Amino acid sequence: ALPRFFPVLGWFLLAGLITIAGMLACVLPGYYFTAVFTVLVPVIAFERGNAISRCFRLFHGNIGASLARVLGIVAVGVGVSMVGQVAMLIVVAVGGLSGGSIGTIIGAVSAGVLIVLLTIAAKIVTEPLTVTAYAEMRARIEPVSTAILAAELGQTAYTAQRFS
Repeated sequence: ALPRFFPVLGWFLLAGLITIAGMLACVLPGYYFTAVFTVLVPVIAFERGNAISRCFRLFHGNIGASLARVLGIVAVGVGVSMVGQVAMLIVVAVGGLSGGSIGTIIGAVSAGVLIVLLTIAAKIVTEPLTVTAYAEMRARIEPVSTAILAAELGQTAYTAQRFS
């Protein structure tokens, strides 16, 4: 993963600048760019070149299906975020009621730990969804299989066959 870190960082900075420019121009283009760049990491991991244009090409291959996949990923993230915020409010309120300022501090720290754990759980769910969205977007444009994706990652044929 380390050889891919700097390309991911560079492409993320460029995609972030494009998204910020879209938000400044009007809010809707910013959301559009965010949806397009949802599959940026898989594009970089599997294809390693022309990531920005490739994200647009994949997203527009079938915009309805692409948008549905991205909205599914966003829905999971928003759902986990809402659960985390409600849990944080409950923990802080109970901590504040039970122990005054010390209870509030303990509640806030506990809520922070809870939110971190929920974020990790959400990433465990959303990252495979992102790779699946990438594979489906790519399959709508060109033939793709697990063996092809594994070969692009540099995996052996045995490993690709075992996990397909």
